[in-house]
Amino acid sequence: MPLKRVAVIGPGRLGTLVAVGLRRAGYRIAAVAGGTDMSRQMFADTLGGVHTYANVADAVASAELVVLAVPDRALEPLVRELALADVFGGAHQVVHLSGSYGSDILALAAHAGAQVAACHPALSVPQIVTDPDVLVNAAWAVTADPADQAFAIALVEDLGGNPFVVAEDRRVLYHAALTLASNATAAALVTARRLLHAAGVDTPEMFLTDLAIASVRHAVRDGVAGVSGPVVRGDLGTLQRHKDAIRLDVADVAPAYDAFTAATVQTVVAANPGVDAALLLAHVGAPVRPTQPQIVTTRSELFALLGPFKRAAQKVVLVPTMGALHDGHLALVRQARRHGDVVVVSIFVNPTQFDNPAYLDAYPRTVDEDVQKLAGLGPDAPSFVFIPDGNEVYPSGAPRTSVTVAGLTDTLCGAHRPGHFAGVATVVTKLFSLTGCDVALFGQKDFQQTAVIRQLVHDLNLPVSVIVAPTVRDADGLALSSRNVRLSASARSQALALPRALAVAATTARSHRDGVPVDVCLSAAKAVLDASAVALDYLSAVDPVTLEPVTGSQKRVLLAVAGHVGAVRLIDNVVLGDTSDENRLIEAVFGDSQQRGT
Repeated sequence: MPLKRVAVIGPGRLGTLVAVGLRRAGYRIAAVAGGTDMSRQMFADTLGGVHTYANVADAVASAELVVLAVPDRALEPLVRELALADVFGGAHQVVHLSGSYGSDILALAAHAGAQVAACHPALSVPQIVTDPDVLVNAAWAVTADPADQAFAIALVEDLGGNPFVVAEDRRVLYHAALTLASNATAAALVTARRLLHAAGVDTPEMFLTDLAIASVRHAVRDGVAGVSGPVVRGDLGTLQRHKDAIRLDVADVAPAYDAFTAATVQTVVAANPGVDAALLLAHVGAPVRPTQPQIVTTRSELFALLGPFKRAAQKVVLVPTMGALHDGHLALVRQARRHGDVVVVSIFVNPTQFDNPAYLDAYPRTVDEDVQKLAGLGPDAPSFVFIPDGNEVYPSGAPRTSVTVAGLTDTLCGAHRPGHFAGVATVVTKLFSLTGCDVALFGQKDFQQTAVIRQLVHDLNLPVSVIVAPTVRDADGLALSSRNVRLSASARSQALALPRALAVAATTARSHRDGVPVDVCLSAAKAVLDASAVALDYLSAVDPVTLEPVTGSQKRVLLAVAGHVGAVRLIDNVVLGDTSDENRLIEAVFGDSQQRGT
C-alpha cells in the first residue's frame, strides 16, 4: 500500500506535478513547506486539503514520505537544517528530485535511520502543470543504496514512470547528458530563430519544428551517423560563409554560432575517425590533444602548449607524482579525464620534503618506464608529461620562501617527519603555478597530505579543485606505494599487518550501529600490530577534517597507521563510518566472503 502522508518541500513546478501524481496514486498530500507564502498557498489551493507550514521541520515531522523538490543549490543546506532540527527518523522515506545529485546528499537523513533515494524524471516542466498524465511513461533516474532501491522504484512506478537505476558515481554524467539534451538544444534553437528572423523569415517554427524533431530522433538513435551538415562533410567554405554573414548582419550571435560549431566539430571528431580532424579543429580554433603523451620540461613550453586549451575554457587536470609509477598512480590518471579536458602528469622528486638525505638518494627514479606506462593507458593517457629539473622548480636553489600549514602538520606523520609537509605544501603550490591547473588529483593513502593541500588551497584562495581518490591496494590488501619495491618477500608479508589491523578495526566499526566506537576499534587494530614485526610510529584515531584526536563514539573517524618494516616506512588509513571505504579495505584484506558477513 502506498504511504498515506506526504510532505512536499518546495511547491514549484516539479514539486506540484509530482504531488498531483502521488495523489492520483493514492497518497495523501498532507503538508507543504518551503518556497514563498504565495507558492505554498497556490500549491494548497491546487491540491486542496493540504496544510501549509512556514517551518520545513514541522512539515517533515508530520509526514512519512518527504519529497524534497527544491533547487539544486538549496538541497544540501536544507538537509543540514532538517538534520540539525532532529526531525528525520526510521519511519521516514526521503526522496529528492534533483538530477545532479545522488542519494549521498541525503546521508544525514540516512544516518538518522530514514530510507533515502534520488528520483529524477527526464522531463521539461517550464511552468506549473497539474495533469498527472505528463508523468506516465516518463523515464526516471533512481539512485539509492541497494536496500533502499525497492521503495524508490515502487514510488516511480506508482507515478506511472519507468525507473532506471543510475549508480551514485555515474549520477553527474547522467545529469550532464540531460542538460545537454535540453538546455543546449533549446539554446541552439533560440539562436536559429534569431538567424531566421534576420533572414526575413517571420514564421521560424515552420522551418525548425520538424527539422529539430527529426534531427534529435536521428542523433539519439544513430549517434554521430545521425548528424548531417557541412561540419560532417568538412565543408569549410560553407562554414566560413556562415561566419562572415553572421558577423556582418547579426554580430551578437557570432559567439554562439562559433561555440555551436566548435562543439559539433569536437563531437564529430571524437566519434568519427573518418573525418579530417586536424583540418576541422584548426578551422574552429579548437585545441588538439596529442595522440601520445608529450614530454615537456619547462614552464614556458608547457604554458605555450596549454594556452589553446585555456583559451577554449577547457579545464587542465594535474596529477602530481614523484615518478616510480604504480597502479595507484595510473588509477589517478585514468580518473583525471573525468574531471577535466586535458591531463598533465608531473614527475619531480622533490628534495625539500625529505628530512633524511639518504631517503632522497634511495628514492627510485624510473622516468623512461613511467612514460611507457602512461602511454600504455591508451585513451586515458595524459596529454602532457611535465618533467622539470630542479632548476625549473627551484630557480634559486634552496628556496627562501616556503608554505607551512599550521595545526594539520603537527600530528601523525608531521610529528615524526619535521619539515616534510612544508616541503610538500611548497612544491605543490609551485606545481599549481607551473602548470596553471584547474583541478588536481591525489590519493587517499596520503590522507594527511591531502588535508594539508586542501587547507592551503582554501587559505591562499587558489583556483584549484582538489580531488581525492580512494586508496588502490594490491590483491593482498597492501596499499600501493613506490616504496613497496624495496620490501623483500618476508618483509612484505610482515607489512600486511598494517592493512589487516585497519580491516579488523573496520569490521569492528561495522558491527556497531550507533556510531564508531573509537577506543574499541583502536584496541582491535593495536592487537594485530602488537603481534607483528612492524616498528610502529603511530596508530591514531583522528577527526577526518581537523586531524585532531578523537575518543568515544563518532560518526566518522580516520584511523591512520605508520611504521617501519625493516628500513622501509609505510603508511595506511581507513575512514571508519564510510561504508564504501570500509568495504574496499575489508574486501582486499579478507575477501568477498568476509565483506558479505559484516
